[in-house]
Amino acid sequence: MRNVIIALALAISFSIASAETMNFNVNGKQDKEAVTFTSEATLETIEGKTSEIRGFVAVDPTDVTIGAQAKFAVALASLKTGIDMRDKHMRENHLETDKFPEAVFVLHKVTSQNGGDLTDGQSKHLTLDGDFTIHGVTQSITMEATVTFMAESKTTEPKIPGDILHIVAQFEVTLADYEIKRPKFLFLKLSETQVVDIDIFASTGLPEVTFIE
Repeated sequence: MRNVIIALALAISFSIASAETMNFNVNGKQDKEAVTFTSEATLETIEGKTSEIRGFVAVDPTDVTIGAQAKFAVALASLKTGIDMRDKHMRENHLETDKFPEAVFVLHKVTSQNGGDLTDGQSKHLTLDGDFTIHGVTQSITMEATVTFMAESKTTEPKIPGDILHIVAQFEVTLADYEIKRPKFLFLKLSETQVVDIDIFASTGLPEVTFIE
C-alpha cells in the first residue's frame, strides 16, 4: 500500500511539473481602442473608449480550462466619449475616478466550446466566469470570448514580441448593480445597461504585470 501511495504521489508531482504554463501580459496602452463601453438609448448612442489596460493571462496551452488565471485593470479616467465636458462629468460625478480609478476583472473559470488546447492560428470560443469590480462594487459576471493564439513569427514579431493571445470578449454592466448614478442630464440618452467590448493583444514577450492586493 505504501508503495502505491508513493507511486501516485510521484505521478501527480510529475503531472504538475510537466504542465507548461504560458504567461501573457498586457502593459498599459494598446495601439488601438482596447475597451469600449457602449450605451444605446432612445435618443443617442454614446461610446466611451480607452486603450489603457494592463493585466495578464496564465494558462496551460494544452488545456486552457484547467487552472487558468487572468486579471485585467482598465484606467477609467482615460475613457473618452468625444465630448470633454461629458467626460469630466462622467469621471467626477458618476464613476468617481479619484476614489475608484480602475475597473478590474478577475478570472475564476474557463469553459471551452471547441476544445481547450491552444493551436497556432486557431480561435477558441470560451465562456469566462469571474468577478468584475467598478465604482467599488464587485459582481460575478459571465462573458463570451474568442481567443486566438499566434506563435511568434516574422509576421507577428514587428508588432508585438513573443507569442500572442488575441482576446475579443463582450459583457454587460447594469449601472444600478454597481451603485453608479445615472446622469440626470443624460437620462433619456443613457441606457441603464452598458455593453462592454474588449479587444486586446497579450504577449509572452512583454514585461510581467504585477498587482498590489
